[in-house]
Amino acid sequence: MADDPDVSGRISKFFDAESRSYGKRYDKDGIPTSMQQQVDAIVEAGSKLALDVGSGPGNLVIELLKGGIPHVIGLDLSEDMNTVAKERLGQEDLSDRATFYYGSFLDVDLEENPDAISLHRVLCCHPDREGMLAKSVSYNPEIITLCIPRDWKIVRALLGVVGIIAKLRSSFRPFVHTQQSINTQLASDGYGLISQHKGFWWVTSTYRRTGE
Repeated sequence: MADDPDVSGRISKFFDAESRSYGKRYDKDGIPTSMQQQVDAIVEAGSKLALDVGSGPGNLVIELLKGGIPHVIGLDLSEDMNTVAKERLGQEDLSDRATFYYGSFLDVDLEENPDAISLHRVLCCHPDREGMLAKSVSYNPEIITLCIPRDWKIVRALLGVVGIIAKLRSSFRPFVHTQQSINTQLASDGYGLISQHKGFWWVTSTYRRTGE
């Protein structure tokens, strides 16, 4: 289940370069609707310890803490993103309620067992959808909530163009994973879909452990 160091390196390099601009963008525009939907799902579930995979500049972490989650873990492949996130949490006086890990989700083993896991626009950055979901399930959380691009032909076409440009720039390319493949894998691991929100470009889905 270990991550591909080549892919990880390209992702890390890209987001290191974008860390400051991402933080400023969210400070200016707020969080996207898809992220708010995931925040609402985790808060409504009564999570005590949530994990945000691909936490970036800390936006979802901050919103979860403001929403009353006692403690939140942020994990990101970009060390610069973690630095920005810690700075922003410090400005909000929330640092004592958050823990950050640096590295690939597939390679990092958490000391804690989160009861809620968020993957906001993360699966589209990774080729290993099965590994990412399997690692999420391994913590046996009550809920898993994620956001992926819509599986439309136009979206696939656009991401294909982005992929060509990324290859020319030696960057990472985005991936489109089907909703059905995600639903099927999580169902086989005992998680049922409890809510879904479809935007023009993104689909936000939340799954709850059924115990089956």
